[in-house]
Amino acid sequence: MNITKTIPTLLAVSMLATTPAAFAAVYTGALGNVSSATDFYLITCPDPTTNQLNFSVMNTTAKATTATPVVSGQVTKGWAALSTDDLTATDKLYGTAVNVTQGSGNYLLTVDKYNTGAITYSFNYTCQTKTGAATPKAATITPLQNQ
Repeated sequence: MNITKTIPTLLAVSMLATTPAAFAAVYTGALGNVSSATDFYLITCPDPTTNQLNFSVMNTTAKATTATPVVSGQVTKGWAALSTDDLTATDKLYGTAVNVTQGSGNYLLTVDKYNTGAITYSFNYTCQTKTGAATPKAATITPLQNQ
């Protein structure tokens, strides 16, 4: 066995296996001032190896304060639904990721907030296999409502 070729190859493979989020798509949006402002998106996972849609959301409002509304995201497909929030608008970190395990096809994504005040947000999403790796075919996204 040639160790000088084997170790770099093993390192590269192990890095790919442990970082599926590196393949996540990122989308940005904004919600208007009214507390009921809600954006809807259709995310399609076309690859037949899809096991789940991985999703997380982050409040990206410039000069956010503790009074900045909390942004929330919900993913549904069929009867399965999960929600996640970015509870700290000022930290510029994504909230907890959720996995809706419903295979390939269309997922409905909703982004809303808990109070009045205009905000901007970002979310990442990726179609994943049973092992958590990104699927070979990327997801597509279609905005359905922008408030």
